[in-house]
Amino acid sequence: MNLYDDKNAHNDIEAVLENMTRLVENKELEQILGNEFVKELVDWDATITKRCNEPFTIVILGEFKRGKSTIINALLGKELAPTNVSPETYTINEISYGETQKIEAVLENGQRIPLDISEITREKLEIKMRLFPAKISYIDIRDNSPFLKEMKIVDTPGLSDLDDLDKQVTEYLINADAIMYATSSLLPFSETEQVFLASHVQPQRFGMLYVLVNMIDALNSQRDVNKIMNRFTRMLEQTVPNAFIYGISGADELRRKLGTT
Repeated sequence: MNLYDDKNAHNDIEAVLENMTRLVENKELEQILGNEFVKELVDWDATITKRCNEPFTIVILGEFKRGKSTIINALLGKELAPTNVSPETYTINEISYGETQKIEAVLENGQRIPLDISEITREKLEIKMRLFPAKISYIDIRDNSPFLKEMKIVDTPGLSDLDDLDKQVTEYLINADAIMYATSSLLPFSETEQVFLASHVQPQRFGMLYVLVNMIDALNSQRDVNKIMNRFTRMLEQTVPNAFIYGISGADELRRKLGTT
């Protein structure tokens, strides 16, 4: 989208909000349509306004060992998202734009504790977490990557147990503008993954749902790539027919952007 189109879209949204405000304030219309309908209009108006004032948000989902953090780092062109973490130490990571790099652990009691990027590795974070006065709600990561000027990334824990799906993750899903779901070409598309997509993602009817079949570079031939992608496509058509499916290599893309290929 170019600047002209972006400005036009913004003007269109402003016009819609102005019209909704007039409708909400119209007492005659309230008498005709009823209080419940007008309340829904008020709620819609608040939701649209809130979403317009927030950055475009991408939520990254997937079970452990699917390369979510590597995919995020490939998008950013730098090693920022924590890798090699365990289920016990994995946190929700909100990654957004900042003029200078800043990392804070946001605790459930509201306290913010500054961290260095080297401290969000598995071993050091395990030690830190034991010293904090409360549990971590999420880690707030700010960085000046140009990618983050346009959108915020939410890196979520591995979804290995649907019974333990955190309410916080569910809230991120509800408020997401797009979802990237990471799978692996080297691992079976598990029943748990299919159940999660069908029960927690598909009901939201996302306009932008991307299923990324990662580690495609590890396959032996193009024939194997085609075979795997066809299998994933068939299975996903039954679960999330609105999804866009791509075979990728997060590691290769990250190395390319870092200039280490």
